[in-house]
Amino acid sequence: MLIRLLLMALVAGISGLVQGVTGFGCCIIMMLVYPYFYGVTVSAGIAIAAAVALNAAMAWHYRKELTVKKAVLPAILYIAVCTAAIHFGSKMDAALIKRILGGFLIVLSIYYLFFHKAAAGKPMSPPAAAGAIGISAVCDGLFGIGGPLMAVYYLGQTKTAHEFLGMIQFFFLITCVWNTGFRFATGVLTGAHLLPCVVCAAGILAGAFIANRIVDKVNADMLRKLTYVMIGISGVINLLGL
Repeated sequence: MLIRLLLMALVAGISGLVQGVTGFGCCIIMMLVYPYFYGVTVSAGIAIAAAVALNAAMAWHYRKELTVKKAVLPAILYIAVCTAAIHFGSKMDAALIKRILGGFLIVLSIYYLFFHKAAAGKPMSPPAAAGAIGISAVCDGLFGIGGPLMAVYYLGQTKTAHEFLGMIQFFFLITCVWNTGFRFATGVLTGAHLLPCVVCAAGILAGAFIANRIVDKVNADMLRKLTYVMIGISGVINLLGL
């Protein structure tokens, strides 16, 4: 148990470091490893719960850039869809959901490597926005990974980098708190998972703290590309059931 917690804390630290340097979703990094310890459904809950600390810290840091309405209205739709996804995901076959995660990670890798920059910064039409929010919520509910399309959505809704960071972190603070509470209320997460959640939250914050000290010395673009490739490899491994 101790070794598992140490490994999870290390991965959480790396995820906080990577997000601090690149702005990349820390939950994606954690979900490359945690399913080997707890399975996809529980791992998604632990990753989301652990990320709350980073969401809160960053939302507070950028609090002057926040427009509450821009976060609350999308969060209502997101929470409704995500709640349903968590409910149905907890009843799905573990092997099947692992393969679905593998396929999702492969698509995610391809998206980030080839299409992310082209889509960024363009405001979405209301139907496209609703679709992006809904798809993100499903991915969050099943895999704990709801950031990619929400990042595209908020890039089109904000004017500065600070406003973008503040809005998306505040949005995920709202949704992650709700989703974590729902997972505990329905038994997806239990008291036995509290310690891993706390340990991983501490790891994320430690990684983010280190990132703030070294961000100017790291080739962020190279780190992003390496991370995207790792996501794709992990997707293949999960898809093949290895």
